[in-house]
Amino acid sequence: MDGDKSPSFVSAYDFEILCQAFKASIGGGLVPRSLWVSHVGDLIRDLTGDEVADEELISRIMLSAGAIRP
Repeated sequence: MDGDKSPSFVSAYDFEILCQAFKASIGGGLVPRSLWVSHVGDLIRDLTGDEVADEELISRIMLSAGAIRP
């Protein structure tokens, strides 16, 4: 659907890649803590091609990477 604003599908494999990329960037000190949320959003947008990253996916990636606690 052309007008569909639902978030793009991200496979389990792609989710794992996003998590590992995020972990590597924060673990290596490449991205300051103040930019973590926007960085995850950038990673998601790069993968999906969407203009806006899904907030739930951002939270799940950060949780999976240990950047936030449940």
